[in-house]
Amino acid sequence: MKAESQPLSAHHSARISAIDDSECALSSLSLEVPASIDSSPLWYLDSACTNHITRFGDSLENYHLLSVPQRIRVGNGETVDAIGIGTAILPVITPSGSHTVTLSSVYHAPEFGDVSLVSLVQLQERGASYYSSPGGVSVVKSNQVVLYGYSIGRLYRIRFQSAAFVTTRSGSRRVSETTAHSDIPLPDSDDMHQNSPEPQSEVVSALPTTLRTATESLNTWHRRLGHLNSDSIRLLSRNSLGMRIASGTVVDKPCLGCLRGKQHRQPSRLSILCAEKILKRIHTDIWGPAPVASIGGMKYFATWIDDASRFVIILISRTKGEALEAFKTLHPQRERLKDKKIKFLRSDNALEYGASLDRRLYRSTPSSAFADYLKTSEIVHEYTVPYSPEQNGVAERMNRTLLEIVNSMLHKNEVPSQLWAEALWTAVYLRNRAPTSAHPAGKTPFELWNGRSPYIGHVILKVFGSVSHVHVPKTLRNKLESHSRSGLLVGYERTDIYRIYIQDTQHIIRARDIHFDETAT
Repeated sequence: MKAESQPLSAHHSARISAIDDSECALSSLSLEVPASIDSSPLWYLDSACTNHITRFGDSLENYHLLSVPQRIRVGNGETVDAIGIGTAILPVITPSGSHTVTLSSVYHAPEFGDVSLVSLVQLQERGASYYSSPGGVSVVKSNQVVLYGYSIGRLYRIRFQSAAFVTTRSGSRRVSETTAHSDIPLPDSDDMHQNSPEPQSEVVSALPTTLRTATESLNTWHRRLGHLNSDSIRLLSRNSLGMRIASGTVVDKPCLGCLRGKQHRQPSRLSILCAEKILKRIHTDIWGPAPVASIGGMKYFATWIDDASRFVIILISRTKGEALEAFKTLHPQRERLKDKKIKFLRSDNALEYGASLDRRLYRSTPSSAFADYLKTSEIVHEYTVPYSPEQNGVAERMNRTLLEIVNSMLHKNEVPSQLWAEALWTAVYLRNRAPTSAHPAGKTPFELWNGRSPYIGHVILKVFGSVSHVHVPKTLRNKLESHSRSGLLVGYERTDIYRIYIQDTQHIIRARDIHFDETAT
């Protein structure tokens, strides 16, 4: 029985409830999240899934095998088989309290992945109803909230009571709870699977199996994420899909890449109040010249950082004077994309955009071209006094952060220094997908800028500088020539396109059919 409705997401919830997107998703809740919730099983409410599904068969009670495996079609068209069916006892937390919920007719599909789904369609067929709100989705039975999916990104995750589950290699088992609760069974009296485990018509799941979690050591994730610090990696693993940190693993100490790329004196930080809306204030700075020109002859880069989200955009150029023309192109493009206006631009005394500096009077005079453009665009220019880069701290720190990532990746993997521009593009790609101290809630610049969580998984991210074996198409070789050529991974373009540096020809190619050897770096 196929579900005709689309998956219910946090975006749909906000639209249904007519709640402004700028409001916090959990603003209506006063519930304190238990510290152990991060290790609890991943169960989500799903409006497009036709049946409850889990891969953890040994966590089900009243379990029995199906006489004929049930074929399950997932959202991307792939299929997996359910081999059994049983009852899940979930010790859940809702805004009104904690209790246990009994879910019968839960399919056991061993190849489904680490995310278990509760079908809102199946609950609705058995007398329950569900409602969306800014904080999540409520499942109601007999005027009582029996299940609640808390909005996390654009998914609705069920939270469990502290110490209610333990995780094993084969799955999650329920143990006796110490928290007082009441048992609330969801109605399944007409369940055709409990008495007759015969297969029904095709079952539909909203989540594709390609979102299976990649379990790697903390040190591997540290290297994959551009030498990101351990706390941010753990925070990212709890707030994104596709990654899991192997228990008991740590980052190698000392990390030679971090020491060579990041060692510095303690900075002097200023407290800055972030803008409440994206594009309201933009921070900008120019770095250069680089001691070594890139493969394309570039020696400078300019950064533009959105104050509200801390999303970074860069331009790599041959000369410093290209920054003004680049801003003239970037400005209307981003305003049209986000349907918002840039109101303030903050820079270091405008020297980046052609200003002249009077050292005797200790002041700078903006260039007439730049001043005229900002006046026409109704943008207020906030520039610092000369020799006070700390007043433009957001842009200065971002440049330093990006260069630290670049140096760490180049030195750790012994990548040629003329590839610094490629490493910089990769650093920006990774930094936009990593947590930032400007947003203690753990949201990434990518999520705040685009309105959705980033996918950080083994299908996309690989260690920078990894040995990469690229498939050579038939049209570019004869029958006796090699089917593969070797290079180094130096960046990403989309989720399925990588940039590979071919050392023999000193060229960069774009490819997708690649075998990576991350251990060789």
